[in-house]
Amino acid sequence: MSYRSGLASAMASYVASRNFELAALVWVVAGALFISLLPQFGGWLIALGFLPFALRPLAWRLPFPRTPFDFFVLIFLLTAGVGVWAAYDPAAAWAKFWVLAGALLIFYALALQPSENLAPVMLGVCALGVWVAAHFLLAFNFVDQPSDFGFIRRLGEAWLAVRPELGLAPVNTNVFGGVLAMLLPFHLATALRAWRTGSRFELGWAVVTGAVSACGLLLTSSRAAWLALAAGLALWGLWAACVWLAPRLHRGAERLFGGAMALIGAALIVIVLVYPGGLLGLANRLPGLQSGYSRMALWAEAASLTSDYPLTGGGLDSFAGHYARYELVIPYKLFEYAHNLPLDVLFEQGVFGTLALVAIVLGSLWRLFTAETGNLRGAMLAAWAAVLLHSLVDDALYSGAGTPWLFVLPGLGLWLAPQPASQRRWLLVQTAALALAGLAVAVIPTWRAVALANAGAVEMARLELRGWPERNWQDDQDVGQLIPARALLEQALSLDPQNRTARYRLGLIWLRQDDVGTAVGYFQMPRLPSDIPRGMAKNLGYSYTWLGRIDEGVDLLRTIPEAQYEMELYAQWWPTVGRPDRGEHAAQMARRLAELGLPYTGNPLESLP
Repeated sequence: MSYRSGLASAMASYVASRNFELAALVWVVAGALFISLLPQFGGWLIALGFLPFALRPLAWRLPFPRTPFDFFVLIFLLTAGVGVWAAYDPAAAWAKFWVLAGALLIFYALALQPSENLAPVMLGVCALGVWVAAHFLLAFNFVDQPSDFGFIRRLGEAWLAVRPELGLAPVNTNVFGGVLAMLLPFHLATALRAWRTGSRFELGWAVVTGAVSACGLLLTSSRAAWLALAAGLALWGLWAACVWLAPRLHRGAERLFGGAMALIGAALIVIVLVYPGGLLGLANRLPGLQSGYSRMALWAEAASLTSDYPLTGGGLDSFAGHYARYELVIPYKLFEYAHNLPLDVLFEQGVFGTLALVAIVLGSLWRLFTAETGNLRGAMLAAWAAVLLHSLVDDALYSGAGTPWLFVLPGLGLWLAPQPASQRRWLLVQTAALALAGLAVAVIPTWRAVALANAGAVEMARLELRGWPERNWQDDQDVGQLIPARALLEQALSLDPQNRTARYRLGLIWLRQDDVGTAVGYFQMPRLPSDIPRGMAKNLGYSYTWLGRIDEGVDLLRTIPEAQYEMELYAQWWPTVGRPDRGEHAAQMARRLAELGLPYTGNPLESLP
């Protein structure tokens, strides 16, 4: 045998081994970490991340394994690519795209792991928890953002006094708390497995890394993450109880668990109904903004914003600009993301990207309940519960440092149940559903109007928000650049005269031309003021004010917390640009709003009764 053939044979043998798959997993995880730290090199790092998959054909294997989620993974990746096209900041969008691509490489690397690699992979998950906790502990400033809890504040200040100063970028406590809440159940599962097998090393590793991760979670002061983890562990305990009771009651564990969950769900509904203030009263107890009203208002405004870009999304990493410009109508950045994972995906990648992610999540949960029982299954149940609950009040896995770990749970879940015998029928169903959706968009007039309005809104935002927030969106008054967007919006309005997206954006274009009367005609919708989106209501109220229609404007601006403050500023500014009439109208509006006794604030998040 020649040297070359011997080397090729040895290489093929190594690629076919479990050690290669484990090394490939370490490789892609390290690449994902580097991408998040060095996003400017994301494309090159992803190319390197493909290397282990490119070597698999040496062992007569497909580069990527076939999974039940491949179709949805493809849709998710394609919609992320569309999100790059739609974004007003291409550099930031590409950076996030590479992070999402790295997350998908981790998903496939986990799917390739043989069952013999269970122990080292679980030890690696524990190590990941330490990495996340260490990153938080080395980057967070406990003095500038003190905890609400005195003992945690003192612990943080003591740690800050002795830790090294590495100059790391500021971190979001809720993001790191959410990721740690997802990972901590695996520390417990690894410890239980090591206890059962008698492995002292694995037990010690799980205990030490678990302690570090738990310390990190505690110091985040993220009550949402704490509650989500507690709920997840309680769910694991409930499942364990159902498994123990099943043979004694001659019932299936799944049926017992389903019945218990139905009772818990009914109890929660009763609590919401009888609790003072209902859902809002409970939301006021959640961590985050100044009040539950503010958090729920953010979600409502984000949901309204997503309706402008249902097919393409508003662009990867683009929420901040769109939210400030079209919902709050302020020239500065306020929120980076919607603090709700489904809403963030819906805004950035549209309906198809969101449905793809939902399908992957639901498929993973279905596999979870068809798998054999064990500690890993319980840990997966607890982790999924923590992720799903936390994702409703914040976004740890799609917007921020937690994005590389978006597909960790689906990847781990592929170990829990065998592959379906045939995927051809499932693929045909998926393809038919996508074809029907495309046909609806192409044929149904209202959907065609939605598609045209979506395209026009994206084109307009890419022009208005280019360079934002360093370049204010009011700085560029060349409305000629908006002619292509205007043409798309007018086509949409010709198909559906009540298309809100087209009417709102066309009204903004006429405002840019200082034709307030025409803008009002577009802003006016046959709805109650409370049903008009915040941004549209604010622009219409301000337009009424410039026209001197104070009574009509008050009904709209009484719901805008910063309106009185801004009107006082406009009262001083309009005369300096030769429009004293509008300055007088602004002063009248400021006085009318003051007479209502509303909170006087320049903060658009201030609650109103």
